[in-house]
Amino acid sequence: MKQPIIIIVDDDPIVLLSLEKLLELETTYQIRCFQNPKEALEFLKNTEPEVIISDFLMPDLNGI
Repeated sequence: MKQPIIIIVDDDPIVLLSLEKLLELETTYQIRCFQNPKEALEFLKNTEPEVIISDFLMPDLNGI
């Protein structure tokens, strides 16, 4: 069975690290973090995560 995935997208590395560590401790999900929203979109072409947590205001793209 495939391990469920949570994707976190945020341009702030401290936020990414904090959320990643919290979710690693509290869930059995695989956590994937992206500081660049375009890289996250590229990753999503081949992956269907269960949850996406995204910052709304980022330099290149918004979180929507």
